[in-house]
Amino acid sequence: MKGKINYKHDKWLSQCADVKKILCDSDIHDPVKKISDIIKNISDDASITVDVGNNEFWVTRAYYLTGKNNRLIMSKSFSALGCSLPKGIGVYFASKKPAIVFMGDHALLFNLSDLHFISINKIPIIIVLINNQSSGMIKSQQKNQKRGKYIHTTKESGYLNPDYHKIVEAFNIKYCNYDKLCPEELNRIFYDISCPVFIELKIDSEIETPKLPRNNVCYDFEPKISEETKILLNKIKVNINE
Repeated sequence: MKGKINYKHDKWLSQCADVKKILCDSDIHDPVKKISDIIKNISDDASITVDVGNNEFWVTRAYYLTGKNNRLIMSKSFSALGCSLPKGIGVYFASKKPAIVFMGDHALLFNLSDLHFISINKIPIIIVLINNQSSGMIKSQQKNQKRGKYIHTTKESGYLNPDYHKIVEAFNIKYCNYDKLCPEELNRIFYDISCPVFIELKIDSEIETPKLPRNNVCYDFEPKISEETKILLNKIKVNINE
């Protein structure tokens, strides 16, 4: 095209790759590792859906980490809490293939009717509940806003985290505690999905997703990265004009 300017970004892209390499483990913590182990067992023809909240960040990070190529359906910025299980139902009817549904404990409070539907129709959906016993993302936002106390996001502030084992068994859905599953049992669950299964993955309520607060320099994340990592990042001289 006439008048088009050809920019050379090779050096800048190389420097971005260096930054990515240094920070590659900075957002891999307990939930991401465990979710990765789950995703590794998913067959290539199954679809993955994720909900709104911290679970969305953890699942997409784990998905990238595993190198899997399954269809992954997420809500992006629509903030439709509780959307993952209905999406899993829709994906199953559209593809006639199993769906793996990841969601947080707050989201599942919106989905009792969906549990009823998949139970009576024996839809092959595996629900992975990432239970941090709080409304995690909203709690983090309240923390960032430096409120004096949390509101309806923790047990102490009015958030109820029910016994999901009792709830899913009431719908005749098989319940599994992730921490009590050996690798062979986990593999068997995903090998032949013929009916709904519920896996509860309990995590620490204090674990947060890494973020870069507004006006902070590029390496000043929350939670904080190590001083050694900061030193490595400072050694990279970025000049996008070259």
